[in-house]
Amino acid sequence: MIERIAFDHIIHKLDSQRNDIQNIRNQAAISAAVTGLVASVFSTLTTDNFLVISFFGEGFLGFTYPAILLILTFGGAIVTAALVLTGYRDFTFSFDAKTMLSEQDDLDTEAKFFCNYIKDGEWFFGDNEKKINEAQNMLWWSIVLGCCQFIPWLLLLRRT
Repeated sequence: MIERIAFDHIIHKLDSQRNDIQNIRNQAAISAAVTGLVASVFSTLTTDNFLVISFFGEGFLGFTYPAILLILTFGGAIVTAALVLTGYRDFTFSFDAKTMLSEQDDLDTEAKFFCNYIKDGEWFFGDNEKKINEAQNMLWWSIVLGCCQFIPWLLLLRRT
């Protein structure tokens, strides 16, 4: 029966998306760890008076401009990675069995039952794809901002 094959296919597609978002979350964890490692390495290169000399000065709210840039790049990298990691968006990777069983009585044939869930599954798949793309974009920003923190670190170290 073709409906059963299509239903199995949509279940496989949704399961594949579950693996995709798990991989993206793993990559976000690595991005956050590398961002922290870079900050850690650069902070070990500083002197005792580094905080006073390099961070406070003529800039916005009493911070130097390189310090502001560092706070924004480091903070942005960590926040975007954390948003991916915490799963702030809900994904749908499976169907509710209780609902499926209750709807089985309302549909005349098994074919209609499967067609109904194939349509739902395709909608879930499309909605998940948008959310996965959003998570990938946030991961990209986390990596870019984590790499961009090199610039303010170098500027701050130059001031000491």
